[in-house]
Amino acid sequence: MDNLYRVKIDSNKSNAPVVLERAFTDFKDYGEIEGVAVNPQTHELLVHSNRGKQIVLGMPKGFYPGYDREISEVYVYGMEPVCKAK
Repeated sequence: MDNLYRVKIDSNKSNAPVVLERAFTDFKDYGEIEGVAVNPQTHELLVHSNRGKQIVLGMPKGFYPGYDREISEVYVYGMEPVCKAK
């Protein structure tokens, strides 16, 4: 499964901890995340995921068993901003 991580940046430190933000356990099948975006008006996280196409060393090499095409899906998650502008 794919995961989304967040880096907690502190300008007073030279290193930053990495925090697991979300494990995408609700995806329908294994694949890969192609893009992540945030809608600033709705505070929704949009995740574009593809599944079905077999990729080897960055090149398409046919389909996984049970697939005859690549399937693209967008998953939508509600988010709350960490800090709100004043």
